[in-house]
This record gives sequence, C-alpha cells and structure tokens, in this order.
Amino acid sequence: MLDDEDQKSIPPRTWPKTEDYERDLGARGKHILTGGGSRRQGLNRWYDSTIQLIVGSSGTNGLCIEHSPTEGIVIVNMAESALRYERENRERTLIYTAEREISAKPLTWHVDKAALELLEMQKTTLDEYVSNKDLLLRKKRTTDLLMLD
Repeated sequence: MLDDEDQKSIPPRTWPKTEDYERDLGARGKHILTGGGSRRQGLNRWYDSTIQLIVGSSGTNGLCIEHSPTEGIVIVNMAESALRYERENRERTLIYTAEREISAKPLTWHVDKAALELLEMQKTTLDEYVSNKDLLLRKKRTTDLLMLD
C-alpha cells in the first residue's frame, strides 16, 4: 500500500535530544498502525489481512500484520530477507521502464444506505481510537521498545 499522506501526519526529523527521537519514532509507528484516521489513510489499513506492506513517501515503511495465521518470527525473517534483497540489488534495473509506469486503478463498490450508515459509524470509531491512543517508545541502549498506551 503506497501511502502519500504520511508526510502530513509525521513531524520533520529533528532529533536534538533522545526524547525528540522517541517522539518521532512514536509518530511514525502510530501512522503505520492507524494511517492517521479516516481523513487520511486510516481507511486503507487492512487489519484482517495476513500482511500489508506500507510504503510511505516520507521514507516511513512498515508492516501491518494480522498475527493469527503466522508466527511473528516468520514475518521478521521475511522482512529481513526483503531488506537484504533490496540492499544487494538497489543499483540493478530489474524491470523495464514500461513496467514501472503501471499505475493502480481505484476500486469502486455499490453500497446500500444501511451499509453506508454502518461505515460512517465505523469511521467515527476509528477516529476516536486514533485520537485516544499514543504510541510511546523508549530507547534502550541498542534496542527499541515499543509500547502502545
């Protein structure tokens, strides 16, 4: 999922202090999880899918994972393998220009009035959730500990 809204949700990267770094990472993590609510990319987070790759225009990238069908270590290994592949092949042209110019088409649905009312209620619920949650991060030596509050 390409997310061109993340620059509006995430503050610029300025980290004069550890707290600023933690705040920045927390904002980025919250955006990956929530998409910034219904007015941004929150309606494009598919929590019932096994895995969703989120690629943000600000450079923030992440995975939204529904963990029931798979173990976390499998996802970690897959992500590390993808990152390793990208590092090893970033200078190579692996596809033709014409293939890179393919663009996605928006999906459309025909939805009845009752379903539209339910969707509006769900948008309100999502926005309340996003506004009432903070993603707290504390830097510990060489590892990051993420906590959802």
